[in-house]
Amino acid sequence: MVEGEKKIRKNSLIVIRITEKNGDKEELKGTLQIGTMIPVPETELIEYDVNREEDIDYRNLVWSELEYIRKHEKKIIKNAKILYSKKENGSLDKVVKYCLDFKGVEKLCDKWIAGNII
Repeated sequence: MVEGEKKIRKNSLIVIRITEKNGDKEELKGTLQIGTMIPVPETELIEYDVNREEDIDYRNLVWSELEYIRKHEKKIIKNAKILYSKKENGSLDKVVKYCLDFKGVEKLCDKWIAGNII
């Protein structure tokens, strides 16, 4: 809140805010938490058909988020690569400190794929 009005925080390296213009106002639709992304084996993914979503408001929200992600794909990937590199190289940046241990979760994912973790 700034002067009694809700304000959307700026994007950071670890959080990208999904927004949409509605007239002269910008609405927050969701966030991408890059600092907490985890690898998931292909075998564990479940296809989600947005068009089959019965809740029309939710369907529209998902489409808005997807549209934003596609439009900003390069920036999202760039941020993810920078953050990954900083975490891997032991950066002392405050935001990096609160991110997941990406190499650690990758190893756990590999163990899952190999059947060595429940």
